[in-house]
Amino acid sequence: MRLIELHKQRMILPTPHSSTRRIIDDALRSVGSVPVIVAEMDSVAATVELVRQTALAAIISRLATPEGKDVRAVALESPTPLRTPGLLMRSGRPSTPALTSFIGILRRLVLQHRTVPSRQFPLPAGGERVRLRGRTPS
Repeated sequence: MRLIELHKQRMILPTPHSSTRRIIDDALRSVGSVPVIVAEMDSVAATVELVRQTALAAIISRLATPEGKDVRAVALESPTPLRTPGLLMRSGRPSTPALTSFIGILRRLVLQHRTVPSRQFPLPAGGERVRLRGRTPS
């Protein structure tokens, strides 16, 4: 489904302070789509239950989409809202062997499953460089 098709659709969205909501709002705004926001909540379980019991639509992660015949997932596109993962570390701390190993595993997984061009981000305290999907942090 193209995001423009959500224009005037009655929807449940995350609360305005959440980063997920900002991603959704930016994507909708980019195509001029203005849904009718009927409810705002950050609980995925409550959102899914409300969708089950009403004629409302919601945008949630495909990973949180329940299996069953009472709700169904529809892929969004044009543009596809993307969440950018990142690794947050305390600055000025040397990397431990366990952390370096974890970063290596994470890096391999991201490279295997990436869907957008990756960029390199240096570690703050000397370890190997890590490639993560998405945009450069500000």
